[in-house]
Amino acid sequence: MNFIGIDLGTTSIKAAVFDETGRRLALRSVEYTLDTGTPGFVEFPAGWYVDIRRELIDSLAAEYPVAALAVDSQGETLVLADGEGTPLCPAVNWTDIRAVTEAGMIEEKFGRRRVYEVTGQPEITGGWPASKLLWFGRNRPDIFSRTKKIFLLEDWIIYKLCGAFVSEPTLQSSTIYFDIRRRCWWDEMLDFIGVSRSMLPEIVPCGSIVGKYNGILVVTGALDQIAGSLGGRGRVAGEP
Repeated sequence: MNFIGIDLGTTSIKAAVFDETGRRLALRSVEYTLDTGTPGFVEFPAGWYVDIRRELIDSLAAEYPVAALAVDSQGETLVLADGEGTPLCPAVNWTDIRAVTEAGMIEEKFGRRRVYEVTGQPEITGGWPASKLLWFGRNRPDIFSRTKKIFLLEDWIIYKLCGAFVSEPTLQSSTIYFDIRRRCWWDEMLDFIGVSRSMLPEIVPCGSIVGKYNGILVVTGALDQIAGSLGGRGRVAGEP
């Protein structure tokens, strides 16, 4: 039995096939360039993420029998979509800093201590999804008013692979609208940035089977840094 692990980084997507012992059978990657044409903005066409992922998965699955796949990704990158899951604008990369003013508004409202106590984040920046969503509400109401689904990147790929609108706690931990103690949405922050729970995915544990893609089980992964630390732990311990 073989498995595909997929990592979506800032400028490349990697996919590897592993057998049951953890031995890597294949590794492929595709690099891409982000759009930085507008100062402070860092974007990428949301559909291209999906196209690249499918290309890698399909090519590997054509050569190896694959039972399941799991996705890990960079944190904070946002995809805003309508009720059918169609993107309303390019994906907003985690390095995008357009929402500095909005980050200040959040800090003034809640204070760093309160945000830290609920979300575990020690600072409030323009890179956090809460800041960016507040920016869209204030600066692009034409997009924000039509937004029915809010994805982070792992969520977006899973949705497009199998139709499940789900996420997992590690990925949401840096949004600053996720309560890491209660493992649920922080309603007070959602109210402030103008987001309803219906716009956000269901939270399920890491490693949950959530659907199928071409007969392959689709499993929730983790934030890339968490996944990397687990992989590093295995290597230190002498595991494959």
